[in-house]
Amino acid sequence: MREGGKGYIVVYRIAICDDDREYIEELKDMIRESNGDKRELCFEEYVSGLDLLKKISGEIDILFLDIQMDGLNGNETAKLLREKNFPGLLVQCSGVYNPTPETIVISPYRYLLKQDSRKKNLAVIGEIFEEADKQNQSFILDGYFHKKEIMVKVSDILYVRRYRGGGRIFIKTGREQYDEGTIRIRETLEVLEEKLNSFDFAMPHNSYLINLRYVQDFDIEMGTIILDGETLQISRSRRKDFMERMAKYMKMKYKMGG
Repeated sequence: MREGGKGYIVVYRIAICDDDREYIEELKDMIRESNGDKRELCFEEYVSGLDLLKKISGEIDILFLDIQMDGLNGNETAKLLREKNFPGLLVQCSGVYNPTPETIVISPYRYLLKQDSRKKNLAVIGEIFEEADKQNQSFILDGYFHKKEIMVKVSDILYVRRYRGGGRIFIKTGREQYDEGTIRIRETLEVLEEKLNSFDFAMPHNSYLINLRYVQDFDIEMGTIILDGETLQISRSRRKDFMERMAKYMKMKYKMGG
């Protein structure tokens, strides 16, 4: 989001990393067609993983990353980006969908299959834009950070813990402006659960509401979930509902081409 004279104008910075320049142009054309005139687009192009890591800006909203590249491949590049807390949507492009154990660590939002029809790829890109739009939405908190009312981006929220009749918000790693202090809200978790349902939040426990996009691992037998390196509990009473919510989210996340 960028603020304009009459409010917020949606401007997306899109990076494409692929060693096939013809595919870069083809992908840009599909992205423009899928977008129509809904958003302003700014492109950055890279022909290798090393080039991307050296030059990519911190404001990229969507990254289309080829998996099969010479030198650093897409998985290796994505892993290094995740270690640097890359904040944008990661979309991996490939001629063949071949998930590996690295996939869980890398956690791409979607895959784009190069051999799929243009129609199918346009549909996938449309869904990627919808997710980016969703993540870029903000809402005003009925709460305070250092006694000041603030606006928090939904995609920055790791989880919300029940706190003194309301809630306490925990922000994902890499948002240093919130390191010293507590973000408090007056709304209950039940109210927030309803508000954030469409943003892929769920309650694995009566004490907190989590952002599913930051789930790194979970163990149903142990009743634990790892969220951005932190271990939280899954309560027995919410286990079934939470797993159904998680399964629905994972199915959408790894859905291939519509």
